[in-house]
Amino acid sequence: MQVSEVAEALGFKDAAYFSRFFKRIAGVSPRAHRAGAALKRSDVNTNYAAWP
Repeated sequence: MQVSEVAEALGFKDAAYFSRFFKRIAGVSPRAHRAGAALKRSDVNTNYAAWP
């Protein structure tokens, strides 16, 4: 989802305000959080050969 979509879904009228709020609470911007989450996701082995 786009930051503006998340902001709207959570009731924020302004995506920029949501971004500032998110950074204050999480310590990173939504963009940095998404980038970090993508890196963590790519570490997961999705190879079928790795299944038990």
